[in-house]
Amino acid sequence: MSEIHTIYGLTAASIPGIRDIAIVGWIAVCISTTATRSRQKSSRPYRRSRGRSHRGVACRAAADREAVVDIVNLATPGTGDAFVFSAPSFSVQECEINGERQDFYDYAVRNNLDLKQPLVTDLHGEFISVSFKGI
Repeated sequence: MSEIHTIYGLTAASIPGIRDIAIVGWIAVCISTTATRSRQKSSRPYRRSRGRSHRGVACRAAADREAVVDIVNLATPGTGDAFVFSAPSFSVQECEINGERQDFYDYAVRNNLDLKQPLVTDLHGEFISVSFKGI
């Protein structure tokens, strides 16, 4: 939850032309909840030439070069309930669930939401997932 992670996470999707330029990056998040600790512990970018991991890495390719990067996401969208959030945020109180405005906490408790499983969406052909830090 560094300052740059927060700014990028909340504003990147609204930057005009953001999908038209080559941006390569990674934010490795260490989540402190027991439910996700083992899964997130090994989630780190790695620079082979230096033999060490980093908390974040970004790269911009020169005009005559091409960066080839892919997203590896083992999570895929399921067939369960559909969530719509009104604005980018790292926390939420209410959201739309299956077309009905609901309190997210009440929904999570009522449905025994598994915090080990992320919310996953298809964003322009890439599966993007959001893990839970807590409820």
